[in-house]
Amino acid sequence: SLVIQAKGQQKLAANCRLWMIVYTQNNRGDLDGKITTICDVLQKAGVIHNDKLIKHIEAQQIKVKKNPYAEIQVDLL
Repeated sequence: SLVIQAKGQQKLAANCRLWMIVYTQNNRGDLDGKITTICDVLQKAGVIHNDKLIKHIEAQQIKVKKNPYAEIQVDLL
């Protein structure tokens, strides 16, 4: 499931940094694809005005036995 807590918050409309760890059960897909998907979701959910504003990305993928999830943090530069 995807939980985004952005309701009632203003969209970020300045250059920002994305930090994320994706905990996954399998090795399907590469980390690159997951980064793209998360950037698109952040834009569509109204967290960020445009994902082109993400100028710095730190991402990591870790395999887990069950309950995959992602930790995501977006900060202004």
